[in-house]
Amino acid sequence: MKNIFISGGCNSVYNGLDVCQFEPNQHLIAYPCSNQILVYDIEKLKIIYSYSIFNKRVNYVRFLNGNTLIAADGEGKIAILNDQQVLNERKLNESIQVFKVIDNYIITLSIDGLVTVLDLELRELSKLEFGNNVMENIDAIVFDNHKLIALSGVDTQIHLYILENNQLQYKTSVRGHQRSLNHLQFNLRDENNLQLASASKDTYTRIWSIYKIDEVETKIKSFRIDQQLYSFKLETILQGHIEEVSSVNWLDENTILSGSFDYNVIIWKQDKETGLWLSVSRLGQTSGNKNQIFGLQTSFDKKYIVSYSLTGAIYIWKQEKENWIEQPVITGHYAEVTDLDFKDYLLTCSIDQTSRIFAKWIENDTYHEISRPQIHGYDLNAIKQIGNQIISGGDEKILRMFNPSPFTINQLNYLNEQNINSSIFLNQNIPSQIVTYNNRQFNEFKLATEGIQQALGLMNVQMQFEDEDDENIKGNNNDEDLNLEVRYGKPPNDALLAKKSLWPETNKLYGHGYAISAIAIHQNIAASSSVAITSKAAEIIIWDTNTFKIKQLLSCHNYTVVQLVFSKSGKYLISVSKDRCLGVFIKQDDNNYQLLSKSQPCSRIIYTCSFNNDENLIFTGSRDKKFRIYNTLEASLPIKEIDFPDEITAIDSVFLDDKQIVAIAYAQGQLSIYEFTQTLELNLISTVDKYHQHSKTINRVQFNNHLLASCSDDHTVRIFQI
Repeated sequence: MKNIFISGGCNSVYNGLDVCQFEPNQHLIAYPCSNQILVYDIEKLKIIYSYSIFNKRVNYVRFLNGNTLIAADGEGKIAILNDQQVLNERKLNESIQVFKVIDNYIITLSIDGLVTVLDLELRELSKLEFGNNVMENIDAIVFDNHKLIALSGVDTQIHLYILENNQLQYKTSVRGHQRSLNHLQFNLRDENNLQLASASKDTYTRIWSIYKIDEVETKIKSFRIDQQLYSFKLETILQGHIEEVSSVNWLDENTILSGSFDYNVIIWKQDKETGLWLSVSRLGQTSGNKNQIFGLQTSFDKKYIVSYSLTGAIYIWKQEKENWIEQPVITGHYAEVTDLDFKDYLLTCSIDQTSRIFAKWIENDTYHEISRPQIHGYDLNAIKQIGNQIISGGDEKILRMFNPSPFTINQLNYLNEQNINSSIFLNQNIPSQIVTYNNRQFNEFKLATEGIQQALGLMNVQMQFEDEDDENIKGNNNDEDLNLEVRYGKPPNDALLAKKSLWPETNKLYGHGYAISAIAIHQNIAASSSVAITSKAAEIIIWDTNTFKIKQLLSCHNYTVVQLVFSKSGKYLISVSKDRCLGVFIKQDDNNYQLLSKSQPCSRIIYTCSFNNDENLIFTGSRDKKFRIYNTLEASLPIKEIDFPDEITAIDSVFLDDKQIVAIAYAQGQLSIYEFTQTLELNLISTVDKYHQHSKTINRVQFNNHLLASCSDDHTVRIFQI
């Protein structure tokens, strides 16, 4: 199996990612995603590998040198990694928030108020205890042959130390900010002058100067190292943000960047004549989907600026002459991904309360998020494509159906060359024009019919196109959102995904009394189930999606049904449940389904199920680590059981190259494919390598010809080529 796509959002921690330049034209971003580290190649526009060695959320990642990384997580583990191998690791007492590498030392800041000095073998050399005055930020630099350390935290002060003889020696403290600090960064102006930028929750960025002096200056902080006296004073205050400043980064001695919760990155330059610092440019979002900036970094050659937001999206700008040009954004779910459907495109949903569509950008041979059909107020548990529509269910008891947005159809036609059937818009007389792109002709539709979120509701209402020249569009939307510039031919940015790609909702399907747990689709028939602790609540509802009415109620289980699967022909429907049983339903002559058989309970919950190509066999995977094979017509007992080393949480099967191929996924994140033989044996074909495997439970896998998609509790979605 070859990995061709990984998607996952960045953890919402302060300044957690790093950028490294390997070659003049190779820049990598390493960022924390759940309990793993993802490494993105800016030039290739794809995640090239992942590190999966942590158990808790990764808080902070830094490149050490080359492809060596240092990372720390929420249970106090710090590790040095190279080529997916753990060179060294150590467990400290509490969650490590941030660390700094200087020469052969690593200084860590923990949530318990400890500042620990380690060597590169991760041996503890010394530590300081700050108690309730937890230190949350650190930077370090070699200045005048001394290792100078700046610390700040909840006490609003900046504390200066030097690292000497493996010990941190206190020098001085300065106060200026009114609230706690979020970030510190040194800049060596010359051999005698040092600058320190500080970002704070008080909305200000302050620039401090440290320089040599011959004698103590009045009203200015000073400190002594050996026989040399130094001054530590405030140089200027930068006021331009209206929310807390989360990050600062020096481009050069006269240029500094600041990122804020007001959604913007400001570029400040110092005027050479007056010495004043002026705001010369703003990057980020002035309209659309506004999200707080949590971190900011620049590449070593200062060619790229990278920032990321609360929702995990990573924004990249490239310098071209005097301008900063936005590059394709890195997007992905920022919480557990619960379900997927892989047909014309890859459709996913998550407890981050969004559904997303990923498709291939043919021109660049990479996959990208091209639409975000649903941004909801409830966690989403199940989702499926049904023709051109989508049906989804979450913790709110109802199913919702959506029509595609013109933005999504246009994106698929431009990027994926699918020539999607657009009769749904032509029948509605949606204005369009015939365009020619890459020697293809197709309809490009006006964008006045995307869904928009209600101000006080969960529904995506449809905006109505009134007249081609009428700028007044019905719907509760922001004028600035309507002015978002749409350019096709490249993957959309995060603002367009959130504001232009929403799908208008067409129907709600009421019937369940509890949160939706599973959905299955065959043609115009949908089957759904909900969370249940009684047989009545565990009934499976069969829907006619043409009439949006309940067609049948199927009884079989006593507890929550966790997966539903129709056979390819639609003749059979199978269900697996927390009651440890498999249910098999068969279609009758009147097109209704009837219970054909029910298995005896297994020892543990059955998580997943699938058919073979001939539909005469059923495969199940369960918590007791067993792969079971049942006869479809008589499924009371399995005809064979195969033991595995881990809980089986997801299964899918496909007939490829005259072979029955089975994908089996596990609770620990491993994924393997097998050949299923006529003698009911499983012969291993391939297992996902350590650079691309999931780090947590895989919730769903699905084949699409020679491609296999997977989604996991580790926040990622992945596609593999068989």
